[in-house]
Formats: sequence, C-alpha cells, structure tokens
Amino acid sequence: IGVGAHVAVKLVEATGWTATQYDEFYRECFLLAQVEHANVVRLIAVYKNARKSGRVEFAMVTELATGGELFDRIQRVGRFSERAASRVVRKLLGALSYLHARGIAHRDIKPENVVFATGAKDAEVKLI
Repeated sequence: IGVGAHVAVKLVEATGWTATQYDEFYRECFLLAQVEHANVVRLIAVYKNARKSGRVEFAMVTELATGGELFDRIQRVGRFSERAASRVVRKLLGALSYLHARGIAHRDIKPENVVFATGAKDAEVKLI
C-alpha cells in the first residue's frame, strides 16, 4: 500500500480482555496477515492503542472495498439472477477452500461479511 492509498479501518474495543482473548486476537491477526486471496479482504496492519484511562482498542487496517455488503445489494436489487448468484457463491467457495486448506475456519459467514470491491455489477466479491 502506497502513500495516499485508501484503506478501511475497523476499531475493535479490547478494554477488559483476558490474556486468552488477547492471545486469540493476536493469533487471528497473524493468520489473516498471511492470507493472500483475491476473494478475501486483505489485512494490512493492526495497531494497538492503550490510553491512560485504561481503555484499549485495536485498529485493523484492511483493503478498502467500496461496493458495499452483499446484504445491502440483495436488499437493493431484490434478487440475483442464477448466473450472478452462482458467480458470488463460486468466488466465496474458492475463498473458503483457500482458508480451510490453511487451517483457517471463518466461523461467521453471512451476507454482511461479504463485500464487493467496487460498485460495478460484476465487481470482485470479497469475504471479510
């Protein structure tokens, strides 16, 4: 990612986490940082912010997908053609196969966790 690149930042509240929760989060970030697949949103960096107040949060920096969620697109369009639906499913199955081959289980597959790279009708599908 170069200077001036557009990215997405997700803030994860971690105040009060146990050591086990921190370990699980770090493990997940480590695994995600190694994922390189066209249909999986890429994790670029993770930053920890520990404030004097005791509040702890992580900022997860990922590639930006500007096309919105599959959930919203389904709501807007009403229904997908068989061809469009099969394209989305094939892409997601490819991503899941890639992840599973590396011992990674997603555990939260739903339309809200599937995004489109752009607003184009045939935009690349990406699993969050």
